[in-house]
Amino acid sequence: MDIYIRIHEGIAEEFIPEESNIFPGITVTERYSAEFVSSCIVRSEDAIQAQGIKQGMHYDASTDTFYWEITDETSTTEPDERYMQTMNNYE
Repeated sequence: MDIYIRIHEGIAEEFIPEESNIFPGITVTERYSAEFVSSCIVRSEDAIQAQGIKQGMHYDASTDTFYWEITDETSTTEPDERYMQTMNNYE
């Protein structure tokens, strides 16, 4: 299944599945405005898992890659709470 990743200010803000039990039979492009969908990139679930893409990661459109911005205060050992809430909503 494809997942739409909303990019806001260069950061993966939200993961939206193409299909949702909340909106059965209604695609992302039918649920959201064209403007909103244009702020998203699409990845398969397999690609997200293989590339380790997580909410809060930075996105470089020029290379089409995701990365953590590492600072002294950043820890990437545990997913942040917003990511876990988002993913739990779509399981």
